[in-house]
Amino acid sequence: TIGCMLMAFGTGLAVDWLAEGLIGINAASLIPVALARKTIIKIFFGEDLITRKDSFSFNKYGTAKVSAAITTSIAIFLAMYIMLDGAGTRPLWFNTVSFLASLLCNWLLGLIVTHTLTPDDRK
Repeated sequence: TIGCMLMAFGTGLAVDWLAEGLIGINAASLIPVALARKTIIKIFFGEDLITRKDSFSFNKYGTAKVSAAITTSIAIFLAMYIMLDGAGTRPLWFNTVSFLASLLCNWLLGLIVTHTLTPDDRK
């Protein structure tokens, strides 16, 4: 978990430095996702994936479980990001619409990327 949090911090700083104007916002938003990684895996995929070090397969776990895990991870990231970005200066309706629109778009993109990049056990 600590290694993942350090990687999340480094990745977030790299994104902030290369693409964003506000340094540290992506890093601060990715760290809670890295902290919750094992819990999310245990809740949606079970203990076997971690204890037996099974390989992850989109076909094995199905679209519903993978979607739930992706949605949870993205929701944690977006909640932190929107809270830090707005810092109480934007109205609740704006933050809610921004959260929901970003969650929908990122969930769809995450589902496509996960399905494309995970190995197929049937081959």
